[in-house]
Amino acid sequence: MNVNASKIRGRMREMGLSQEELADKISISRRTLNTILQTGKISKADTLSKIAHVLQLREDEFLIEEGPVVTTGNIRSFDTNVGEHIHALPLISIRGAASIVDKSMDGFQLKFIEETYPVYLPEGLGRQKFVVVEVDGDSMEPQIRDRSKVLTLPIPMEDIKYESGGVYAIFFANRFVVKRIKTNDINTTGFLTLHSDNEQYGAITIPADEIRAMLKVAHVVFSGVR
Repeated sequence: MNVNASKIRGRMREMGLSQEELADKISISRRTLNTILQTGKISKADTLSKIAHVLQLREDEFLIEEGPVVTTGNIRSFDTNVGEHIHALPLISIRGAASIVDKSMDGFQLKFIEETYPVYLPEGLGRQKFVVVEVDGDSMEPQIRDRSKVLTLPIPMEDIKYESGGVYAIFFANRFVVKRIKTNDINTTGFLTLHSDNEQYGAITIPADEIRAMLKVAHVVFSGVR
């Protein structure tokens, strides 16, 4: 994906962060970070998520619009082929989440989701089983605002114990939340701690055997408006 490298550099200057310090905080090499800052290209969504978290901005604030809008000279026009890249993806809305939680007590399945949301996906991504999730509340601000819609990918149940370093939508017990996983202790303690980005909210620790489903947030497709 394409990102605004100058905005990243500017934010680093504002926060007094060197390339070495930022690279250490997001667990990538200084060489990789330098490539991002020089080319404006990031190959992994979770790298952008980590950068946005450290720089205390939303992911979409660093993204450069791709796909449907093309530039020709001084005229901005719509790509005539955009229709074939618009996909009606399953939507877990705030109002629909409760019924999905109830139906997912014995295992999460996409067929439980009745609503859809149109999303532009570049060629090659349309075959993946993305799910759009509407975020309820401000516990993940400033990166993800209340009522934002985020693009997610379901995590296989057997892989949940390995997931960390990103933001996830999680079904557990009778709840559905969007939180950050900093470290994953399921293999050692049998529990998983979920963190809020908003300092006004704390962390919650849940038993691994209560987790019904987990979806990893790739990026924001609609940001809630205040």
